Amino acid sequence: MRVAGLDLSASTSRCSGYAVVDAERSLLLKIMCLRLDEEIVNAILSDSVKVVAIDAPLTPNPRMRDVDRLMIKMGFKVFPPNFSWMKVLSIRGYKLKLVLEDMGIEVIETHPRSALISSACQDPYELAKALGIELPSSLTSVIANSKYRKDLEDALVCACVAYAYLNNLDTNICSGGDCIYLIRQVCLKEQLNL
Repeated sequence: MRVAGLDLSASTSRCSGYAVVDAERSLLLKIMCLRLDEEIVNAILSDSVKVVAIDAPLTPNPRMRDVDRLMIKMGFKVFPPNFSWMKVLSIRGYKLKLVLEDMGIEVIETHPRSALISSACQDPYELAKALGIELPSSLTSVIANSKYRKDLEDALVCACVAYAYLNNLDTNICSGGDCIYLIRQVCLKEQLNL
């Protein structure tokens, strides 16, 4: 089974980071930038993805949600869907969610920065390693050498969230009918010097 992470951008002219993990082999298969909604849907279908974690508020009504308030109260720095560019992102994300769900693909909402914090990992690479996901050097060099490095790293974290969700290593923050999926602590916090 394959899972994916999508760091969706508000604009189709910008990079939406996309990463695919083979969940059975625990292996990163692909990481790249996509732009148009059609490209995103076609990639997810052609890659036989079953679960995709999207970094975007997946709501039909871009407003401050109870789950956003709860995340902020818990110390996670999320942008509420009612900010100007977040409205555009929310609408785009929700439309993609509906299309993908109509095709039988499970879609979950995530927030990469918060997922890294909840996992106690330092970066996407440590997170993948802690989850047991192999990162081929050819793909990590794609990330390192890309001008879209942050988008690709966020997509990798999103893919890790989808992988964790599939393997019951996730945690979720839910309120008012909305859920944001994160990752349980899988990395060790700094050891005390005794």
